[in-house]
Amino acid sequence: MNKPNTDELLHNLILEFLEKEEEWFELPNEEQKRLISLYETIIRTVSDYVHKEDESPVILVWDSKSKKVAQKAINNLRNLFPEVENVSVSIIN
Repeated sequence: MNKPNTDELLHNLILEFLEKEEEWFELPNEEQKRLISLYETIIRTVSDYVHKEDESPVILVWDSKSKKVAQKAINNLRNLFPEVENVSVSIIN
């Protein structure tokens, strides 16, 4: 029997987490995919920077709407990963 890889485990963790949110099931499939990808990016960013005290992780987004979505995702992940507190979100032009 094959062991699940890290990507599968992360995806399943995020999916289980998001399915607890009522609005999750109201989102179109493409939005669900984008949201899962955002959560994966945030968690990977935290993982990459957790041992680098002299660096701050940043998520780059295109507009203020995307920034709000990313910040909400970060807030939602605080209970699972307190380190997300160190992630900042910046808009690029």
